[in-house]
This record gives sequence, C-alpha cells and structure tokens, in this order.
Amino acid sequence: MEQAYRRYCQAAGVAFVLVTLYTVPTKLLQGRLEHDWAHSVLHLCSALLAAYAGWRARSPAPARAVTWVIGVGYFALGCYGWFTRGLLLSTPFAIPLGVPENLFHLLLSVPALTIILLDLRSARSHLPERSETSHVWKLSSSRGLEVAPGEVFVVEDTAFQAGVEDADPAVGELAERLTVGLVAGSELVVIAASAG
Repeated sequence: MEQAYRRYCQAAGVAFVLVTLYTVPTKLLQGRLEHDWAHSVLHLCSALLAAYAGWRARSPAPARAVTWVIGVGYFALGCYGWFTRGLLLSTPFAIPLGVPENLFHLLLSVPALTIILLDLRSARSHLPERSETSHVWKLSSSRGLEVAPGEVFVVEDTAFQAGVEDADPAVGELAERLTVGLVAGSELVVIAASAG
C-alpha cells in the first residue's frame, strides 16, 4: 500500500499543477485573480507538498499524511462547497467555491479515500482472530486469567489484606487492618521483608 500512497501523491501533485496552470491565466484574463489568489496559492503549495511526499520523501509517512489530508479534507470541502459560495469571502484571502471547484475537490478526494479504505481493510484482515493464535483465554489455578500478549488483564478481586508476622505490635496491628482497594479492578502487590 505504500506505493499506492506515493503514486496518489504524485498524481495529485500533477493535478494541482495542471489546475493552477489553467486557472491562474483564466482568472487573470477575467480580472478575478486579485480576489481569488489564495486559492491558487493553496493549490501550488499542495502541489509542492504532494510532489515531495510522492517523489522525494524517504519515509512513506508523508505520502500517507498527504493522502489522508486530501482525502478527508477535500471531500469535506467538496461537499461543503455545494452549500456556500466560498470561504473567507469578505477577506483578502477569499476562496470562492463554485461548481468547477467542488467537482475538482471531490474528484481529487475520491481516489485518496479509496486508497485509505483499502489500506484500512487490508490492515484489518491481517489482524489474527483470537482463535487463530496459540494463546487462549484460560482460567488459571490462582483465580486469574492467562491472556495473550497485548491483551487486557482483568483482576477478579478488587481488594486484599496485608499482614506482617513478627513485626512491632503497632506495625503488625496496622498491617492486619490494612485493606488496599484500587479503582478499576486492579490490585497493588506489597512485598516486604520480615524480621526474624
């Protein structure tokens, strides 16, 4: 899947560059560039980031992150754009969102979401089922449970009493009355050296 993330970033980088090469001259000829420059700058920055993640990054982590951001972020933006005319419209950083922009955002996000979902499905299918491992849940002789590595260990008793033999009477009396109760079913184990 690492290659899929990288290839997606490469394609997204090219798509951002092509859209910017088309929209900047078009906006300039229509006299709209001064009111919509932030959108073009965002696309250029996205192109640089996607190109780095797709071609230059040593680790697959940047490609994965860029794919997630484009997949989730651009899908949300593409959906949101149908209900508004744009973002920050009353500021110098206005980003108008019309039908072409919404379609571009949605078309760019769908392949990213497809890769993400396939990767999540693949990762889930590689998790072993509880019955596929050699470790099973068993009741041990000490009233506890043996569990597989990485599983949760639940303690049955929530309190115990600690006693001390041959200790100073005041300490022994205190220790005999000491009951340690802990939250969430866990226990504190006390180990002490005895005199004698």
